[in-house]
Amino acid sequence: MAPLADDAAVQLLVTHVRRVRPGFRPEPANHAALIGLVHELDGLPSAVEFAAGWFMVYSPQHLLERLRSNPLDPTSAHLRDSLRRSLSTLDAEERAVLARMVDRIGWESEDAVHALSVRGLVRRAGPRYEVLNLVRAAVLEPVSGPQLAGGVALTWPC
Repeated sequence: MAPLADDAAVQLLVTHVRRVRPGFRPEPANHAALIGLVHELDGLPSAVEFAAGWFMVYSPQHLLERLRSNPLDPTSAHLRDSLRRSLSTLDAEERAVLARMVDRIGWESEDAVHALSVRGLVRRAGPRYEVLNLVRAAVLEPVSGPQLAGGVALTWPC
């Protein structure tokens, strides 16, 4: 599913948070953290849902701090596995383009960028494309095995 706009993503987050903390209410004091959370999660509905479960333990501000230090840490293993499965389906050219985009080197292949966009791994940001935060974290996550330049796994996490 495509990323949601900020308001819709916050609304979805609050809906899921209320399942684990029925009394939770968005307030001016936590609004910036809620917006920050959905930005760090790229507005992805499944990521927002997984993160909501952590509200049983963390305040919105603390969860945001954890996400900023490691976007995959407070999310579920299911989300990590889903990202790894998506990455494992890329062909060599798509992997190379994604690795260059993660390293912010750029890209040359419109076809590969289109394929990455269709898979929901990158999105248009004005005239450019950007790699989603969660995808960047999954690509850069340490794995064993052969590595590309910059520590990106040659075999990709799968």
